[in-house]
Amino acid sequence: MSNDQRMKPPPLKLGDFKPPEGLVAPPRPSFYSEESTMITSLSDLEKGRIAQGTDLPKAPPNLPSISPPLSSSNGPPIDGLPNAEFEQNIDLPSMEVEDAFEGTAQLSPEELKALEEGGLFDVPNTDQADLSARTTQPTIKPMTDMVVVFNTRGGVGATTLAVNLAGSVQAFGQHVAIIDLDLQLGTVSSMLEGKPLERSLAEFVIEASESSTGQIKSAIDERNGIHIIAQEGRISEIGMVTPDRLPKFFDAIKSQHGMVIIDGVRSFSDQAVTALDRADVILLVITQDIPALRSARQVLSLFKRLGYDRGKVKIVINRYLPKNPLTISEIEDRLDHEVYESLDNHFPFVSSLIEQGRLARDVNLKHPVTQGFDRLACKLLGIEVKAKKRGLFSFLSKRRRP
Repeated sequence: MSNDQRMKPPPLKLGDFKPPEGLVAPPRPSFYSEESTMITSLSDLEKGRIAQGTDLPKAPPNLPSISPPLSSSNGPPIDGLPNAEFEQNIDLPSMEVEDAFEGTAQLSPEELKALEEGGLFDVPNTDQADLSARTTQPTIKPMTDMVVVFNTRGGVGATTLAVNLAGSVQAFGQHVAIIDLDLQLGTVSSMLEGKPLERSLAEFVIEASESSTGQIKSAIDERNGIHIIAQEGRISEIGMVTPDRLPKFFDAIKSQHGMVIIDGVRSFSDQAVTALDRADVILLVITQDIPALRSARQVLSLFKRLGYDRGKVKIVINRYLPKNPLTISEIEDRLDHEVYESLDNHFPFVSSLIEQGRLARDVNLKHPVTQGFDRLACKLLGIEVKAKKRGLFSFLSKRRRP
C-alpha cells in the first residue's frame, strides 16, 4: 500500500472506551476526556503505521469498535487522517475547560488548530450560565409567620375563624398549616371534610424533636390545600406532646410553610404558653356579650403578666352586630385595648359551613362572612385592601338578603 493512500481505521463508537485487560484507566470527569484521549492515541498509531506503509492492526477483542477520527470541516484534512464529519450530538454545557484539553499534549500544532476549528474546544460561558441559573423571582414573605387563635370561652366561633382564616391565607398564595392544640377534643379536622387524619400531632412532634436537620419529611394530611395537624383524641400519645419538644416542632413547621395557624388554645397550660410565646400574633376572639368581655379582660391581664406586647395581641369581634348595645368603642373602653377586626354575624351561613365541612370561600366568595375572613387575612399578610363605596342600590340589596 502506498504512503499517499488514505487508511481508514476501524470504526469507533465515541464514549464506549474501555482499557485493555490488566490496565486501570484513571477516572474521567466527563465524556470529552475519553474522546480526546482516544483521538490522540489513534492519531499517533495511524501516523506510525502510515509512515511504515503497513496496515493498521485489528482492534483487540476487549475494545469496542471505533468510528473515524476527527477532521476539520472548515479547512483541509489533517495530515494522516481521513476526512470525517465531527459528531455534534454531545452535551456541551456538561464539558469542563480542563476536560477539553486533557490528553492533547501529543498533538501537533496543525492538529490542535484543526480540532479547534472543528469545535472541540468550544466551551460555554459558565459565568453567564451560573448567573442566569441564580436569577430567580423573589418570594413574598408574609408579615406574620405564626398566629395563635385564643378562645376566651366556648361558643365564640374561634375554630370556625381559624379554619376559614387558613383558607383565605391559602387563597392569597401562602402555604398554610393549621395545628389543633386541643389534644383531647379538637375539632379542626371535622371542620374540613371530616376525614380522619393519617398521622397525629404527637408523631410529628417526635419526628421534629429527633430530626438532625430540624425538618419534617413525613407527609402531612391536606384538606382544601391546607395542611392539618391534630391529635384527634389519641389519648395514649398525648404524653409525648411535651413543652420542651414543641419549640423545635414549631420551627420545623414554620420553615416549611408561609403561615402557621394554631387553634385549640383556650387555657394557660404549658403547651399553650409555649405556643403563645413563639407566636407573632395572638388573635383574641370575643363576642358582643358581658361574659365574653369579662373573660377577655382576665386573659389580657395574664398576657400582660407574661410580658406580651400590646401589639402582639389583637382583638377580633366575631358575630358582630351593628345594633348591639356593646359597640366597638364601648368594647375598646371596657378592655382598654383596640379592636383589630370585626366579622359579620350570619348564623345560617356559618352553620351550613360547619355541617358540610366546607370553607366559606368554597361556598360564596361575595358573602359578608367570607369577605370578613379575607379582610383579616389581608391584614395579617400586609395586603392593602381598598374599601368599596356602597350605593343606595347595594345597601337595599344587602337588607333584602335572607
